[in-house]
Order: sequence, then structure tokens, then C-alpha cells
Amino acid sequence: MGLLRRQYSLTFFSVKKVFNIKTHKNGFDKKSKFISKFVYSGSSMHGTLRKGDITYAKNPPLQSIIPGDIIVYADQAHDEHKTIHRVVSISPEGLITQGDNCHGPDAFPVTEQELIGKVSFIDRERKLRPIAEGYAGIRHATRLRIINKFRIFLHPLLHPLYFIMGERIARGLKWQPEIYQIKIITLAGVITKYVHNNKTIAYWNPRIEEWYCRKPYDLILKKPE
Repeated sequence: MGLLRRQYSLTFFSVKKVFNIKTHKNGFDKKSKFISKFVYSGSSMHGTLRKGDITYAKNPPLQSIIPGDIIVYADQAHDEHKTIHRVVSISPEGLITQGDNCHGPDAFPVTEQELIGKVSFIDRERKLRPIAEGYAGIRHATRLRIINKFRIFLHPLLHPLYFIMGERIARGLKWQPEIYQIKIITLAGVITKYVHNNKTIAYWNPRIEEWYCRKPYDLILKKPE
């Protein structure tokens, strides 16, 4: 903890306590109806899935899949590679898929032989979360793409200004929130959470080098080295 205090001594906060929480080995028995689980990595579903999310998939017939559902399927180019994307339409050749963070649909339709399962839940930081499906899934993906377009346009203009003005304001107000660091041992590895007022404001997954921090805490919290 002394090292952490020295590392963040200029960021106007102190780490109060470290907790270690271990996932019970039988913690997923109640999800036995899911035939398979996959640890997500990549960026094509950013906004819906995060690196390190554990996705639970069941195996319904292809005919029951509708636009808006998220599926797991085998990649035609790489036999061992699995892709998790959302179904955007259905053609006679199969399911047309697209990542929520992608600008266009995938090159090849997904056939019944390639379909592995339909994702309905994810496990993120030991919390089971439902996934938007069907029409709700389409609305969710459309909203994400609209937001991403605005972010791409505004980011070069506002990002530098946000840090310059934000850091000055934080120093001027002498903002010193009490932030707790919590280390959680999960099936996907050790995840470090940063908590303020009983809310997770940041997390660090060293296994996949993923760092996420909510605003305005990114003014004082930096990615661990």
C-alpha cells in the first residue's frame, strides 16, 4: 500500500483498504442450463461487452434466432476462433451478423453448422447481467453506433480540453475522494476495482491489460503499470 500511496501522491486521493474476494467454485451451478461459456476479448462489441466478460450461451435451433440476438459462432477463416456478434438480419444463406462497435455487417452469413449458441447473460465482476435481445437488442446497438459517431467527431476537440480544465478544477477544489481498492479473484483472473461511495468507479484487469475509469475520476486515477 505504501507503493500505491507514493504512486498516486499527486492525484489527491488515498487508497484506504485492500479486500480479497474469491469466487466460490460452485458459484455457477445455477447456470447449468447454459451449455457453454466463453471469455470475451476484442473490441467489436465494445459498449455491450467488455474484455474479460464471461458470456453464457445456450444452443437453440437456428430458426429461433431473431435479429437483435447475440450469438457465438465458429469463424470460417479460423477453426479454433469463436466470434460473438449480434444478428442484424436473416437471409436464405444464414444469419447476418455485425459487431455493435462495427460500421458494417460481417462478410459471411452464419449457417446452422457454424452456430454455437445464443448469449443471454454475461458475468461481469461476479454479477450476472442480462443481454438485450431481439428488438431491444437492435435499439441498443443502433443507439451505440449513433453515440460512437458523435464521439469520433468530438473526441479530438474536447478530449485535451477536458483534461486541462478538469485537472485545474480538481486541484483548485482540493478534491480528495476516499477511494477503496478491492481485488477480486474470479474464474477469469484477478480484477482490481476502485470504489467510491459504494460505486465502482474504475477497474483494472492485468491479464488482458484492460483499464476502465469513469469520469471525472480519470482526472485523478491513472492506469496501473
